[in-house]
Amino acid sequence: IYWQTFIAKGQTDVFYTQPVNLDGLRIWSMQGELNLHPTSWWQAKVSAQLNYRMEHATLSGTRYEGNHLQQRYAMDHHLRFDGHWSASVHADFAPRHSIYDRTYHATYLMSGEVQKGWLGNRLQTSILFVPLGRNRQIDRQIEGRHIAYKYCTTLQQLGIRVVWNFNGGRRVKVGTVEGGQRFEENKSDL
Repeated sequence: IYWQTFIAKGQTDVFYTQPVNLDGLRIWSMQGELNLHPTSWWQAKVSAQLNYRMEHATLSGTRYEGNHLQQRYAMDHHLRFDGHWSASVHADFAPRHSIYDRTYHATYLMSGEVQKGWLGNRLQTSILFVPLGRNRQIDRQIEGRHIAYKYCTTLQQLGIRVVWNFNGGRRVKVGTVEGGQRFEENKSDL
């Protein structure tokens, strides 16, 4: 199912989407991840996702034939230091790609966190930040018209987080039971 966008009859500034069945879309997808531990205090992860689409369909009288590659890359770093200090950085990038009548422009995001633990790490304070990023922008071809959507929410952020972990109360012993699940089909005459 593909959500196709249409122009309302008699109202050229009103658009709506509805599901349409497409027979002509095949997707091959591959995802890889590499986890690294260069030192005892540094962990890193690099990941990539590739989607290869073969399009063969007609939407609003336009025939789409061809192959498209959609990509997404991410990188994470986590650092641990003495005195209950830690830091992490995340970066994400998705290049421009097309799906039938839509073109998705490149997006990127970089975020991070610096954390300090107190009282045996039961109290944690963090500074969270997003110094740069670009939101999604979509171009659509709808019945011969070019329509652009741009998500304008500000990505840059700076925040503070405080977490207090506590335990206490009564200790309870919990027993576990091993076994399988059984599913039954219930039919109704309604």
